[in-house]
Amino acid sequence: MIKASYIETVLLMLGVFFLNFANYRTASALFLALIALLITHLLYKGEKQHD
Repeated sequence: MIKASYIETVLLMLGVFFLNFANYRTASALFLALIALLITHLLYKGEKQHD
């Protein structure tokens, strides 16, 4: 299974790559996906610690 941190890193690198080539629409979509994944990851970790 792929760890969430790997996916977060790949999304960040792709976002910076597209931002570098001034493809702002794709970069913002990737950054929004990254933010959503980070929030979900943190919430999941928080719930797991309470169990």
